[in-house]
Amino acid sequence: MYKKIVQVIHDADLKTLGPIYRGLEKENMRVDAAGHIALTDHPKSLGAALTNPWITTDFSESLVEIVTPVVDRLESLKQDVAAVTQYCSTHLNNELFWPASMPGELSESDIRLAYYGKNNSGRMKQVYRHGLAQRYGKIMQMIAGIHYNISFSKSLLEKLWRYDGASLSFEDYSDQRYMGLVRNFFRYSWLLPYLFGASPIASGSSVSESFDFLQKHGRDFVGKYSTSLRLSRLGYQNKGKDLMDISYNSVGEYAKSILQATKTPYAPFSKLGVKSNDHNYIQLNDALLQIENEYYSTMRPKQPAERCKRPVASLLEKGVNYIELRALDLNPTEPLGFEQGELEFVDLFLLFCLLVESPELNTEELACAERRLQQVAEYGRKPNFMLTIQGKSVQLQEAGEKICDALMPLAECLDAESEGTRYLSTIEKNRKKLTDVTLTPSAKIMNEFLASGKKLHGIYVDLCERAAGLLAKPAEK
Repeated sequence: MYKKIVQVIHDADLKTLGPIYRGLEKENMRVDAAGHIALTDHPKSLGAALTNPWITTDFSESLVEIVTPVVDRLESLKQDVAAVTQYCSTHLNNELFWPASMPGELSESDIRLAYYGKNNSGRMKQVYRHGLAQRYGKIMQMIAGIHYNISFSKSLLEKLWRYDGASLSFEDYSDQRYMGLVRNFFRYSWLLPYLFGASPIASGSSVSESFDFLQKHGRDFVGKYSTSLRLSRLGYQNKGKDLMDISYNSVGEYAKSILQATKTPYAPFSKLGVKSNDHNYIQLNDALLQIENEYYSTMRPKQPAERCKRPVASLLEKGVNYIELRALDLNPTEPLGFEQGELEFVDLFLLFCLLVESPELNTEELACAERRLQQVAEYGRKPNFMLTIQGKSVQLQEAGEKICDALMPLAECLDAESEGTRYLSTIEKNRKKLTDVTLTPSAKIMNEFLASGKKLHGIYVDLCERAAGLLAKPAEK
């Protein structure tokens, strides 16, 4: 893969890769001083959840979501995340942000659906959430994470277009490249939970069935070798997924397959009914998906939806504007939720996915790729853990090293543009995790938990308070 990346950079004359456009969405549950879910309304000091472009709510009134604008400098993105997180932290009315992806001790009755007002848009959002609660339970919907939105410069895509012969229109070619990125992401995304997964432990209230990778530890559950319970079978999983034939081979196939899932009735959801006896909506419909966003994929091709138009209609009409990566845990030991260098590595990883060859994925191959990600989420820290890649059994560390090697020429390009070394440094930092598993966030969190003798809840409350203390300090200029 290293030689192929070097060849593409040389043959396509990619002396510069151009700006990268990024935005970030980050979810955190509001809790009281004891670490229990906040039962209060979304604070007025944070603005109206329906209309504030920076701060909103997700599933629950207690699940705050920070949304940054699109910027072309990673430093600006991090400053925006820090500024908005700091603002929220200091306007929570003696409450705190739960620092982890997996929620603390919860009961279904404590979780209030997010409220957006009585207008049609607000009512639709609430009915959708009521449907999610009926279909999946409220606790699963409280699992939080980071969504990284990214697109690449027109100049980079034009160079690749000319390199590949310019046989398609530029717009169609751009869509083709982005869908190739998405397919490659599924192929290689197993590396991200190993390097950055930070949810190896779950509160007992988050676990409704037994799994072979979990062990009981007091009132909590630990994944002895797990990296990300959020991405495991314990996390977000669509019911009836085996009935969906989602294709990522083109924008048209993707949009058609997602739209079909919003029209296909699913018997267990049909039994719930769409309206109650008093004619109130229980869910938007009885289909496999109420709306497109109910499909819990770790990556989505996106086009901002226009008013009164379905997202897939906008995607079909205007093509891919950006891709949304949904595979990053909140790191509870970091005040902003992500570790130093994490986003730099993700930049390189997504550039790699964009540039390397990307054959079409059939249903079986996609299922294998998703299963590989799940296996790393559940067992990724197991000594000598083996992955099945293209029908061959490969050691995780060996496969990870090859990807890191392929990122090196991309890091050199980006570092040359910024006259620094941060991209090469982040590769070396994360390469060390492949040879020393104790350096991974999931191992650090697990070891601290086991060594402390505390319950998970107590450790995370301490981290809540630590983060709030650090965020209360004036931001560095």
